[in-house]
Amino acid sequence: MNYCTCVFIIVFGIIFPNVSAKSVKFYNMSYEFNPEYSIGSLQVSIDDTNYGVGLSSEVLKRIDGKFWVTGVLSRKVKNEYISMANVHMDTCETDPTESDNPIVKFVSMEAKKFVSFGLKCPYEPGHYAVNNFNFEDKRAMVKLIPSGSYRMSMSSEHQPAGSAVMHKVMSFSFNVDVE
Repeated sequence: MNYCTCVFIIVFGIIFPNVSAKSVKFYNMSYEFNPEYSIGSLQVSIDDTNYGVGLSSEVLKRIDGKFWVTGVLSRKVKNEYISMANVHMDTCETDPTESDNPIVKFVSMEAKKFVSFGLKCPYEPGHYAVNNFNFEDKRAMVKLIPSGSYRMSMSSEHQPAGSAVMHKVMSFSFNVDVE
């Protein structure tokens, strides 16, 4: 549906591209759409040894002004989750594919291969899809992911032009153990 969802799907694929190489256990996965803005579903599938993630969503109202995306990736260290990456950006102000942050730029460029929409707002009402995103396990970045327990959470908020009010659009989170 939006950049928040794309980041989730790409990070999901970066960390867990090929289950044949490692044992992967997902748990506590949840997502929520604000029905004033969007309705939809998120699907996770396993084909042979690869995970795929898809999204189908209907955006119900125009999103412009400011669209804040916040994502946090944490790793469990000694029974405590420590933040590894924390991103907060306005996708109406900055095109994620032109970000100065190399991780945001990488994730955005990968996302463009699987989405039916642009990553920079405004987002117009209509159908948005992420088509069975999966990630090639040949990338060097993928090989650097260590075994461990992780937590991923993302949220998106809309601040209409001229307003100080923030409206939650979507959020999701999940935990995963990689051995």
